[in-house]
Amino acid sequence: MGTNVVKLTDRAYMKELRERIDEDYRKQLLSRIRARELKEVERERMLIIEGKSDVIPDELADDPIFMVNKDANMEIQKERSKLKTAREKNAERLKLQGVKWERERLQHAAKEAELLAKKRERHRQQKLLVEQYRTEDAERGMDLLRIENEDWRECEKSLKEFLEQERAKMKERSLRISQPFSSDPQDIQNIVRARQKFRETELRIRNQLEDKLKDVKMAVTTQQLTELIEDAHRSSVELVRETSLEDDELQGEAHSRYLDDVTDVSDETVISEDAISLTLAKQQYAEELEAEMEDEFNRGLLISKQQYDQLRFEDEKIVALRNAKDIRELYLLAEEIINGEVFEEAPEEVEEEAVGEEQELEITSVHEEPDAAKA
Repeated sequence: MGTNVVKLTDRAYMKELRERIDEDYRKQLLSRIRARELKEVERERMLIIEGKSDVIPDELADDPIFMVNKDANMEIQKERSKLKTAREKNAERLKLQGVKWERERLQHAAKEAELLAKKRERHRQQKLLVEQYRTEDAERGMDLLRIENEDWRECEKSLKEFLEQERAKMKERSLRISQPFSSDPQDIQNIVRARQKFRETELRIRNQLEDKLKDVKMAVTTQQLTELIEDAHRSSVELVRETSLEDDELQGEAHSRYLDDVTDVSDETVISEDAISLTLAKQQYAEELEAEMEDEFNRGLLISKQQYDQLRFEDEKIVALRNAKDIRELYLLAEEIINGEVFEEAPEEVEEEAVGEEQELEITSVHEEPDAAKA
């Protein structure tokens, strides 16, 4: 083989051969990769030109076509930025309108607050004026009881404190909420039904008596009629006396109203067995009403007069001051309240002094008459 014959076992040669093969393979591979990249870039360029893609890779950034498109898009965006669409105009108009409405709302709220403050101030002024009138009225009332003498200054001060305390107590009592008395509606209905039933019975008996009166043609004297009325009235008065100590004013009014119905005797009533039975029926009805009212009192639906008086208790001193007839009596009551004593001139002593003066005048006149006669 001549000089080209080498030994396959030569390591240096085999190493150099291997390096040359690798270098050649690397060059071929790089060329294929570059060709593939150029082919891919061209494909993307065609896609962008056809409008199938909007993404411009970095490799095509300097392409003349895309540079022209880029400049054109920038100019279009500048021109569009100068134009305002209808939506933008409406948005700006609504924004301005909202600012205007908010300003008007704040102005209206400020006016409402000012009016409310004026109303409150006026209401407060009215309250202060009413309180001032009350204070002036109280001071004028105190002037009626004020004593100008220097010896009574302490008494005047005590009287003022006492009257202020009494006024505070009266105000406290006036602020108390009274519990209205209300009876059971069912009991009231029962009473009304009983009264209606009694009136129907009385009317039926009266009609029967009128029929018998027409048949028998009996006459009743005035004396017999008055006796019958007195007996009925006497029985009703006895029933009233038995219940007058336990019933209150409301129960007394209802009881007197019921007894008025019971003692309602007609002028046409005849003294007979039917008339006697009518009187007995009225008395029985009065007893039933009395028992029913006692039952209501026991059940707590009615209160006694003593309990009612306790509820409407009023101090005797206040009553006396209210019932004072003149200023002298008012001063005497005030002195009695302050000192606990009554500085009142005894009327008997005054009368004795007046009688003594009259007797002295009579004696002097008697002595003067004989002297005049002697002269």
